[in-house]
Amino acid sequence: NLNGELQWNGGQLASSFALQNSARSIIAGGETRMSSGNGAAPARLLNRGVLRWVSGYMYIWDNSQVENEGTWQFELNSQAFHYCCGGGFGSFVNKGVLQRAGAPGQSVLGVVNLTNSGEINAASGELVISVDAALKKGTSFTGTAPIRLNPPTLTLEDSILIDGEVFVSAGDRK
Repeated sequence: NLNGELQWNGGQLASSFALQNSARSIIAGGETRMSSGNGAAPARLLNRGVLRWVSGYMYIWDNSQVENEGTWQFELNSQAFHYCCGGGFGSFVNKGVLQRAGAPGQSVLGVVNLTNSGEINAASGELVISVDAALKKGTSFTGTAPIRLNPPTLTLEDSILIDGEVFVSAGDRK
């Protein structure tokens, strides 16, 4: 558990780690990895604070899970997650605010499966969601910049709130 500040510039998360409400964190730099090496006991990153992802990329595999209950800001102009090395795909569970912020450009949420019951916000640039996505009760899309949903499978489990530009071109809709 972390209540302070953290800058993650590289290395591997192989177990569970929680960023608490007062945590202020940055992912910056090169390659980060998230895997326990055991899909039955996956690595898990829980964010309850504010996490800014400004550069770099993360390999995620073996059913590893990112869970956001705070604010997760994508400020990078590239695809954030990459699959590596075997086992099940990772997942991103958003119950807080998933935001595209920072400089102009495009942030792509790819490779991980998205389950959302929180807010997806594009404050600047463009946010592209190109992964299987389940949008649950509580989902809202907000912001002044575009959000593009082009997942292979899009599951709508309840009504959603849209207050901004959202473009949908999903393959299989449920």
